[in-house]
Amino acid sequence: MKEKYSFLQAFESREDLVQYGSEALTLFGLQLKYSIEDIHSVAVESITDGPNDKKCDVIYLDREEGIIVLAQSFFTQKVATTAKGNKASDLNTAISWLLLAKDKNLPDIIKPRAMEVRDAIREGVIEKFEVWYIHNCPESEPISEELKQVELSTRLAMDEILKQLDVKHEVKVEAIEIGLNKLERLYKSSKNTILVTDEFDIRTSGGYYESTGEWEVFSCNVSAAWIYDMYKEHADDLYSANVRQYLGSRKTVSNINYNIKNTVKDTPENFLVYNNGITALVNSMDIGNRTTRDKKVIQSINIKGISIVNGAQTTGAIGNSGVKPSDSAKVPVRFIACNSPAVVENIIKYNNSQNTIYASDFRSSDSIQTRLRDEFKNYEDVTYLGGRRGGYSDAIPRYRNLLAADRVGQVLMAFHGEPANATHKKKDIWERNELYSKVFNDSISASHIMFVFSLYKALMSYKTNLLEKYNSKNLIGKEETILKHLSHSGSIYMIISLISASLEIMIGEKIVNRFDLKFKGEEKSLQKYEEYWTNVLKACIHFTTTATKEVLEGNLKKVNVVRERTEDFLNYIAATREVNEKIYNEFTEKVNTNKFMVNFN
Repeated sequence: MKEKYSFLQAFESREDLVQYGSEALTLFGLQLKYSIEDIHSVAVESITDGPNDKKCDVIYLDREEGIIVLAQSFFTQKVATTAKGNKASDLNTAISWLLLAKDKNLPDIIKPRAMEVRDAIREGVIEKFEVWYIHNCPESEPISEELKQVELSTRLAMDEILKQLDVKHEVKVEAIEIGLNKLERLYKSSKNTILVTDEFDIRTSGGYYESTGEWEVFSCNVSAAWIYDMYKEHADDLYSANVRQYLGSRKTVSNINYNIKNTVKDTPENFLVYNNGITALVNSMDIGNRTTRDKKVIQSINIKGISIVNGAQTTGAIGNSGVKPSDSAKVPVRFIACNSPAVVENIIKYNNSQNTIYASDFRSSDSIQTRLRDEFKNYEDVTYLGGRRGGYSDAIPRYRNLLAADRVGQVLMAFHGEPANATHKKKDIWERNELYSKVFNDSISASHIMFVFSLYKALMSYKTNLLEKYNSKNLIGKEETILKHLSHSGSIYMIISLISASLEIMIGEKIVNRFDLKFKGEEKSLQKYEEYWTNVLKACIHFTTTATKEVLEGNLKKVNVVRERTEDFLNYIAATREVNEKIYNEFTEKVNTNKFMVNFN
C-alpha cells in the first residue's frame, strides 16, 4: 500500500504528530489542505476529543480564511476495504451539538470552541463549513451515501443558526470523505503537482507565444463553455497546484464571484473585457494553426495536464453558474509549461490572487523582519521565518520549534497589553501600520520574542497536561475550570496580558521598557525558557479564572472590563507575593531587564 500511496510514507515519518494519537491523521490532512505551518498550536486549540465530546473530535476555525472544519477520524492498523460507517453517522450528532445546542447545555470540553464558532458565524466572517470524515481506508459508496445525509443535516442546522443569529449571507456547506485517494491527491497537490492530466484540444481566436529555456507561455482567449465543462468534470482537482479553492458566492453586488456568475449569464459578450482571466500551469503544450473555409486563420492549442494557479474564483463561478455559457462568452487565459520547480513555486507565489497568502507575507522583506531573522540564527532550537513561508523542496516544511510569524505577532500584542487585538486582529497586526509598529519596532529583538513566546508555549503545554488529566479523569480543584477557560483561544492571550502586567510585582522592580525583557545566560533554549515560565504559572494561573470568564462571556473587547480584571489580578499577585516569593525570586534571577547590557543577538 505504501508504494501506491506516497502520502503514507510522509505521514508515518511525522513523529511530531504521534502525540496526538487518533487525531494525527486529521492534523496531517488539515496541514495539507490549508498549508498550516504551526500545526501544534492548531492542535492545542482545535482538538476537542475526550469524554463527553459529543462526537466532536476536531473543530478547526480560521477566521482569516472564513473556514470551519468539524472532523471525525478513524485510523486502523489493519487492511480494511472501508472505514467504519458509524463514525460517519456520528457527525450528525456532532453537528447538532456544535451548532444548535443551547449554550448552557454544551459540555465543558467543547463549549469554548463552540462559542468561538458561533461568534465567527454571527460576525459574518465564515464562508465555508466543512464536515470531514477522515480515515486511512479506500473511499466507499456506503460512506459517501452516509455523508450525503450528514451534509443535508448540516445545511439544515446552518440555516437554523443563521436564522437565529440574524445573519443574512449564506455559508457554503460540504461533507467530505477524506480517505486514501483524497489524501494522496492533497499530498500531491501540496507538492504543486498537476492532478488533472487529461489532454485538451482548445480552439482560440488567436494569441501570442513566448519561451525561454525554463518555460513557455501562450496567452489567448478560450470559450467559457470549455471552462464550464472542465470544472464540472474535475472540480477541485483543477486547483491542485493552488491550495486555495473556490470560495462560493454571496448574493451581494460587492461580491466578485456573484458578479462573475451574473456577467457570464447576462452579458456573455462582455465577459472578456470584464474579467482578469486565468493563469494555468500545464505539463506540455503544442501550438498549431489551421485555416477555415473562409480563409480566416484560427489558432489552436493542445495541452496535456492543467492546474489553475490564478483565477480559481473565475473558474468556480463559471462552473457553478447553473447553465453552460453561450459561445459568445470568452475568457482570457495564460497557459504556462515550466520545467523548473523553483520557477513553478514563484509562478504560484507571484500569481497569488488565489493562493493562501497571509498578511505577514507582505512584511517579510522589511528591515525589522530581516534583522530578526538574522538575530534568530543564534538560537539553534528554533526557527523564525518572519513572514517567509515554505519552499519548493518540501511539501510541508517541518521545523523544530517553529515561531510562526502570525502567532508571534498575536503573542507580542497580548504581552504588550492588547489581548483583544491579539485575539481578533491577527491579520490587522501585519496589515495596519499602527498595530504592526506597536510590536515590531526598533526595540523588538529575538531575545525578547523568545522571552514572550516561551510564555505562550508554557501555557500551551499547561493546557495539554490538563487535557491529559481530564481524559484520565484526574483533574482536581479548579483545574477543570482552568481547562475550560484555556480552551478559548482568547483566554490564552488574556492570561499573557495579565502576567505581563504583573511582572513588576513578581520581579520586584520597575520595568521602564517591556521590550527590554529577556532571559539571562548563555543557554538559548526555548524549552528551558518554557520551564522558567511553567513554575510561574503554577503560582498564579488560578487567579486568572475571573478574567478569562469575561473572555468566555464575550467581554474581551470591552477595554474597561479588561482593565478592571487586570487590576483584580494584580491585587491577587501582590497579596500572595510573599507566599510565592521563592518562585518569583528564582524567576527574577533568570530575567535581564537592563537595557544597557550589550545585546549579542
